[in-house]
Amino acid sequence: VAREAARRRFVAVTAGLHQRAQQGVDVQALTEEGLEALTAATSGLGSSTRPVSETIDGTLDSLDSPVTYTESPWENVNHFIQGWRPGGLYVIGARPSVGKTV
Repeated sequence: VAREAARRRFVAVTAGLHQRAQQGVDVQALTEEGLEALTAATSGLGSSTRPVSETIDGTLDSLDSPVTYTESPWENVNHFIQGWRPGGLYVIGARPSVGKTV
């Protein structure tokens, strides 16, 4: 939604710049005005990427700390997945009448 709104603002700004350029406005002034308007129109989008140097310490710390699992009621499942992990999504499927209901 935010990207589409920014796209609409971008189109509006560039259309206005095009119209003013056709009217013979000073190119230098129009360029400066356009840069400011485009920066304002697309502000808030930001970049979703960050340098590795900002994230590596937290990532390495999380690898060193043990993950807390909650055991499932099925011993065989625990053998394979060690239990339920926080934030995990698990789909259990089996034939009818084998005790999938907890």
